[in-house]
Amino acid sequence: MGCRRLRDAEALLRRRYRQRHRRQRARLRIRLPDGHPRHPARDWTGDGYEDLITLARDPATGRDRLWVRPNDGAGGLDIGDSRELRAWESVNDHWQGADQILAVGDVDGPLDIDGDGAIGPDDRPGYPDLLVKKGDELWLCFGSASGYLDEYIDQPPVLLGSGGWAGLDLAAPGKVSEGAGGTGIVARDRSGGQLYLYAPTGPSGEGLGTEAGRTQIGTGWTATARPLYTVVPDIRGDEKAGGWSVASTGELLTYPVMSGPGTPIATGFGAFTSLT
Repeated sequence: MGCRRLRDAEALLRRRYRQRHRRQRARLRIRLPDGHPRHPARDWTGDGYEDLITLARDPATGRDRLWVRPNDGAGGLDIGDSRELRAWESVNDHWQGADQILAVGDVDGPLDIDGDGAIGPDDRPGYPDLLVKKGDELWLCFGSASGYLDEYIDQPPVLLGSGGWAGLDLAAPGKVSEGAGGTGIVARDRSGGQLYLYAPTGPSGEGLGTEAGRTQIGTGWTATARPLYTVVPDIRGDEKAGGWSVASTGELLTYPVMSGPGTPIATGFGAFTSLT
């Protein structure tokens, strides 16, 4: 009985801490000079922290469901505040049987709908978007505050490509070019070992995923030589994408820039199955 009361008390303290922490985060949100709130590229809840997106099979329905798992700001997740990402139209539910989902950031950026040169209440605010890879298809799903990935009639999910994506592992480097969006994709060819950067060719994400915006930035990245890898938008505080990989020897390597050579920083990572 005493152990049970102790566990209940600990759970209550954790809940109160998270509630208080969320209130503090709301008060401490950073604002840009023009008054618009600044959100990290993968903040789906508007609290200033990047969140986790998960894809899980629902055993009751046999369908794959997308969830936003909020960051609690203290190294954990507010599972109780999770919310589902959905599609109004079943034809836009491209994540059924997906091989990879990627919280890529805000691809198109805020959109000046009324054309007055400023983002105001009549325009469309920026919001994180999602990439879905299923076989050789790569889909871009535009996020919205409603949680529906086809909220806007003029922005249904876009098929970025329908060939060659099955053999690629994708990562999100964040903003790689100028413009309202500027979000890119890093892709590694598991068999050939090429590492590519896909940048948009237009200011609002146009051309993302096309050969016109593709640059080879590395070789030797086969699944055998580098079983695991990941990329983050800013690894050293210099606003340049970098990342980590696990070598076939089990060494963990760091990359201040993804086009450069890796530096071994640890060993014993051979048994790991993912790196994010």
